[in-house]
Amino acid sequence: MKLLTNPLFIFNVCRLFCVKKFTVCYFKIPDIFFRSGHVIKSLSCFCSFLLLFFCASTFASSHDDLFFALREGNIKRVEILMQSKNIGIDTKLDLEIDSSDNYNTPLATATLYGHIGLVKHLIERGADVNAKNFYDRTALMYAVEGRYQQIIALLLANGADINAQDKYGSTPLMWAIERGYTDIVNFLIQRGANLNLKDKSHDQTALMLAVRKGYIDIVNIFLNDGADVNTKTDEGDTLLRMAISNEHPETALLLIQNGADVNFIEKASYITPLWLAAGRGQTQVVELLLKYGADLNAKDKCGRTPLKRAMLGQHAETVAFLISQGAKEK
Repeated sequence: MKLLTNPLFIFNVCRLFCVKKFTVCYFKIPDIFFRSGHVIKSLSCFCSFLLLFFCASTFASSHDDLFFALREGNIKRVEILMQSKNIGIDTKLDLEIDSSDNYNTPLATATLYGHIGLVKHLIERGADVNAKNFYDRTALMYAVEGRYQQIIALLLANGADINAQDKYGSTPLMWAIERGYTDIVNFLIQRGANLNLKDKSHDQTALMLAVRKGYIDIVNIFLNDGADVNTKTDEGDTLLRMAISNEHPETALLLIQNGADVNFIEKASYITPLWLAAGRGQTQVVELLLKYGADLNAKDKCGRTPLKRAMLGQHAETVAFLISQGAKEK
């Protein structure tokens, strides 16, 4: 029962109940006292309770007001709210509304909604362009997500880390690739984005991500920039294998034409790119692999040839082509 007369406990209870349901908490909070059998001994105690309740309510909604002003790009209102409520320039907004924007700084929020004027204003006020939220996401990542090239340029000009990595190891460049933004990818590469960083989720570089997604234009940008076409993951997976495995024959063709190793053997299974392509019925890829010197009858660990694998997969067109090239079943 002592908890019910503790001001700090009351404050936290008030804040808990006031989230989104002000009318409900107005009736429910006094009811807590009576259901517990506790009798409020004095009017002053109850008044203190009400005061703490309204203080908690005001505290809970203070960042929400600022969030709405930031979302609207209203510079004047943003300034009024930050000054009147003493909210710091790099405060991480603690929102009571249902939003995925929780714990972003004002700069990140303004960036997310594409308000370049507000972004510039906050930077001039001293906002940290590299501040991170709970997921280690920066304003630059949100600028990339929104495809806001002018804001990207503005953030970079003011010291934003082009190679910052979020909680999952993704960089702004990877964010651009994930969304297929060829123009933003090119823009970031031209400004020095690191092409060799790997994420934490799949141990992949930006180029590997582009290959897995089958974004041939983006892959081409990397290759023209001198990327290693035979780069591998720590497990030994090559770009060519990734393209074939993820059913991106056009990307596979591009890699082969740019010097991908057509006879690379996967250590655990002895599977070659030709065996893999034959097993997926990618006849065009099979044809180009053979043109570039792939071993027609290379066997996997179980002794199966590319022809045998194509037959097992019932890929009639691929089977016919391999037989026409002199392939053996065993």
